[in-house]
Amino acid sequence: MEARLTPRNRRLAFSALALLLLVRPASAQPPSPPTLDEILTRLESNLQHCETAVPTFFCDEHVLSRLNTNPIPSETITDSTFRLKRTEHPDGTSTLDESRDVKKVNGLPASGEDLTGQPPSAAPSPEASPSSPSASKNA
Repeated sequence: MEARLTPRNRRLAFSALALLLLVRPASAQPPSPPTLDEILTRLESNLQHCETAVPTFFCDEHVLSRLNTNPIPSETITDSTFRLKRTEHPDGTSTLDESRDVKKVNGLPASGEDLTGQPPSAAPSPEASPSSPSASKNA
């Protein structure tokens, strides 16, 4: 048996639907953004989860690095094997040690030379020069 709405019931159903659609947006408020403490708590929870649950693994990675400088921009493509090894300690803790074996740079076999230069945290900022006042503050 096929159920049919009468014209009166259709109007009532349409009116009820329209009323619901009109009332709902007025009562719904967007959620307030999380506070900094809430964000940091979630980040700490995610970090603890990673430190305890991420297994040992390795994967191939393909990295495209671009440096947009004038007059000539440069681009480097690096193919590597990335490893993350979980080491369990007698006291029940564990550490995650990561390593990367570079296979190719710009399609050519990697030479195996050690990188030289200062790590980014030790490099002077581009604005600071030995004679500038900001250089003495950062030193």
